[in-house]
Amino acid sequence: MPLCANSPSSNRDLLHTSGMSMIFKRGERTSRGSSVRILIIVFVDALYFSILTPLLPSMQTEFGLDSAATGQLTAAYLFGILIGIFPAGLIVPRVGSRWAAVGGVVVMGAAGISVGLSETFANIVASRVLQGLGSAVAWAGAMAWMTASVPIARLGQGFGNMLAASFVGAFIGPLLGGVALITGRPVAFGLLAGLCLVLNAGLLLLAAPPGPAPRSPSGTARVRTTRFNKSLAAAIFAVSAFAGGRFVLPPLMLARDGTSGESIALLYSGSGLIMAVVAFLAGRAVTGSKRHVVVFSGLTMAFLAATAFVIIQGPSLVMALVILAGCAIQWSMTGGFAAMTQENQAAGLEPSMSWAYLNVVWTGGFLAGSLGTGWMAAVSSDKGAWALLAGCIAVSSLLSFRVQRSERLRSSAPKGKRSVGSQGGT
Repeated sequence: MPLCANSPSSNRDLLHTSGMSMIFKRGERTSRGSSVRILIIVFVDALYFSILTPLLPSMQTEFGLDSAATGQLTAAYLFGILIGIFPAGLIVPRVGSRWAAVGGVVVMGAAGISVGLSETFANIVASRVLQGLGSAVAWAGAMAWMTASVPIARLGQGFGNMLAASFVGAFIGPLLGGVALITGRPVAFGLLAGLCLVLNAGLLLLAAPPGPAPRSPSGTARVRTTRFNKSLAAAIFAVSAFAGGRFVLPPLMLARDGTSGESIALLYSGSGLIMAVVAFLAGRAVTGSKRHVVVFSGLTMAFLAATAFVIIQGPSLVMALVILAGCAIQWSMTGGFAAMTQENQAAGLEPSMSWAYLNVVWTGGFLAGSLGTGWMAAVSSDKGAWALLAGCIAVSSLLSFRVQRSERLRSSAPKGKRSVGSQGGT
């Protein structure tokens, strides 16, 4: 469109509009570049976590471990995350999300090389703990990066994309574990370390993300966050405990039935790819009041899957349930992560600390699930461990249903009554 010679104000408006359009497009390209690098960070983290799953049966034989000790190999990574969560939340605002992400990936890569070269159970456990520490810092940086670049209304999509990338990593990780069964651990973990170097080079070339605008929390926001987060925390904890059991018990159950490590690797790889699609879809379903519907429906599927593990027998049915359980976990986790982050954002909580609180619930549940199910299977049976998980999911489902019903009743109440109730709560 040509400039208007007889209208200086129109020319200024046109130039202003064109300039803003160019800035917006440039910002959009930068946001896309940031999003790609954030997805790569969580992708690499998922690779490191899931690569060990097909190796568990062979490592159980190599080191003479029982089910409880085998669970420690998975739990060690989570224990490192749990140790590093709050220090990571304090580090990110001081050094910036980009440098935190770079440092976390470096630690994961170095510890991964140690896992590949270690020849004793104790050294592998210690290296996995160090990997978890790096993961906590990298995830905190990635989360702060995302919340600085994504509007609150699109956090559900952001989480869906992040978790989808995570489970694409969970798809490839077991494949690398299958490679390690053939070539040995040093080769597979060496490949991952090289990938970390490439990733860090890309992160250092990227401009630092903008800092989030400061928020001033109100009393109502704090009350609302506390009320909603009780059910959300319970749901995330129960589902993550189920996820921990899913990573420990099925590989051992399948190995006892004669399933090869390579087949277990393909199973978890394929389910990871399916879970990535589920995360992508769930991220777009989490909008407004639908967030609790997504969480509750995922909890219901998880309860049915955990109950089915108590009843079924045979490797084919176990494999089918591994896939179903993964879909249920991913659907409910995406909704829970997005909902809790939105509440913390509304309360004015620092993004890195918001992720720290969320990660405590997630990692604590996963740690309890991986250790608890391994211990229960050792002292009782696999069915007893699955029954315990099903009970935890049932309790959190009831709590989530009550909160969802309460939220629906409050939203349908007359405006005056809602205001009175809100003031009374404050």
